[in-house]
Amino acid sequence: MLPNRYDFREAEPRLARFWELNNVYGYDPAGLGQHFTIDTPPLTVSGQLHIGHCYSYTQADAIARYRRMRGGHVYYPMGFDDNGLATERFVEKSIRHKATEIGRDAFINACLELTQQTEGRFETLWRRLSLSVDWRYRYSSISREARRVSQWSFIQLHRQGLAYTQLAPTLWCPECQTAIAQAEVNDVSTIQNYMLAGNVDALTVNPGIILGDALARKLSLALGENVTVTAPTGVSMVLTGVLSKMGLYGFVRLLLPLFPNEIKIIGPWLLALAICSIVFAPLAAWAQSDLKRMVAYLSVNHLGYCMLGLFAIAASSTGAAIDTQAALSGVFIQMFNHGITAAGLFYLVGLLEQRRGLRGLGDFGGLMQRTPILCGWMSVAMFSSLGLPGLNGF
Repeated sequence: MLPNRYDFREAEPRLARFWELNNVYGYDPAGLGQHFTIDTPPLTVSGQLHIGHCYSYTQADAIARYRRMRGGHVYYPMGFDDNGLATERFVEKSIRHKATEIGRDAFINACLELTQQTEGRFETLWRRLSLSVDWRYRYSSISREARRVSQWSFIQLHRQGLAYTQLAPTLWCPECQTAIAQAEVNDVSTIQNYMLAGNVDALTVNPGIILGDALARKLSLALGENVTVTAPTGVSMVLTGVLSKMGLYGFVRLLLPLFPNEIKIIGPWLLALAICSIVFAPLAAWAQSDLKRMVAYLSVNHLGYCMLGLFAIAASSTGAAIDTQAALSGVFIQMFNHGITAAGLFYLVGLLEQRRGLRGLGDFGGLMQRTPILCGWMSVAMFSSLGLPGLNGF
C-alpha cells in the first residue's frame, strides 16, 4: 500500500540500496543480446560539480536505463581525470606549497590523498542521484592500470608511425615550468603596425604608433586580467618597479627630442589622457576587492602624475630651460619612488597570498595581532602611496 505522502528522503536511499544489492546495474560481459558501452568523459577532480554535470549525466543515464529495459547489456563505468596539470595546480593550491618545495614523493602522496577525497565526494553525489553506473568499473587516470594502457597506446602509435619526435615550437608556462596543451591557453590576437623602408635593414615606425602603443599598453593595466595581476609576485614587482617606467623613459629620450613640434600639437590631448588616468584609476582601485588588482590600478594612477608632468612640458612652448629641468627631475624622482612603493606593495600582498592562497580584502581580519611587522611595513607602503608627508610618495 502506497503511503499518503511520498517521502523521497526515505524512498530514494532504500531503492538505491535495493538496486545495488541486487546488482541491477551490473554489466555481464557474457550476457546474451546486444551490448552497449557508454564512454563517460572522466571528471576533472580539480573542479566542482554543478547543475550542468547533473543535467548531462542524467541524459546518458536515461539512455542506459532504456537499453537495459529493452534487454541489452550496458557497460557504464565512471572515471575521474586526476593525472595532469590541472590536478597539480589544484593540489598546490590546496596544500599551499609548490611541488618543487616538498619533493616528488611527498607531492605524489598529497595528490593521491586529495584526489581520493575529491573522488569520494563526487561518487557520493552520483550515488545520491542514483545514476545507473556499475561502480565495480570505477577508474581514474592516475591509476597504475590507466597509465599502463596509455603507455601501451603510445607504443602502438609509435609502431604504426603515427607518433614521432620532432623539433618544433611549444607552449611553455613560465610559472609551472612545463609544456602545456593548446586547450589550456586563451589565444589573444593583436595588431602591430610597422612600416619597412624599402630594402634597407631598418624598421621605421610612425611616432604616433609608438605613442599610441605605449598608451594602449599602459591602459591595459586597468582592463581585465592583465599580466601584472596574474603574474607571480617577483614578475609583478619587476613589471611595476622597472618595466612600466620604460615607456616614460622612452618618451623622454626619444619622442620629446625627435618630435617636439608634433608633441606640442597633440599636447592638450595628452594632458587630458593623463588627467583621466589620474581621476579614473583610483576610482577603479576603490572598486576592487582583489588586493593585487588594487595595487595595479594605483600604479596606473601614480604614473598618470608622471605623464602629466611630461605632457605639461611638451605642451609648453615658452618654458625656461631651468623650469623644464626641474619638471623632469620631479618626474624621475616620482618614477623612482613609485617603483619602490609599488614593488613593496606587490611583495607584501604576495606574502599574504603565499600564506593563505587568497588576496581578497574580505579574506583577512585581525592581521595586526598575528603579523604586526608585516602590517607595519604594509602601512608604511600604503601611506607612501597616499603621499603622506615625510614619506617618498610625498
